[in-house]
Amino acid sequence: MIDELTHAKEILAAQEQKYRRSAFKWKLGYRTLLIISAVLASAAAIVSKLSIIESKETAADLSSILAGAAAVAMTIIASLDFESNFRVN
Repeated sequence: MIDELTHAKEILAAQEQKYRRSAFKWKLGYRTLLIISAVLASAAAIVSKLSIIESKETAADLSSILAGAAAVAMTIIASLDFESNFRVN
């Protein structure tokens, strides 16, 4: 009986470790994509308004690419439903 109880505790401890690792990975992925999308959107606004790049066409193209990348990051967050999966885990 004691051996069975010890074995059950070991199984529960292993499952808890898996749960915590999974929750950490979801949280890290979610926050990383949020930060990336915010940085990309901010960079797009900065590039479009400031005269960092002398060529207006290049600045407009770069700004569009950065804004598109930010939109893709937000779409990934929404489609993978990171927030719900993070809460579930």
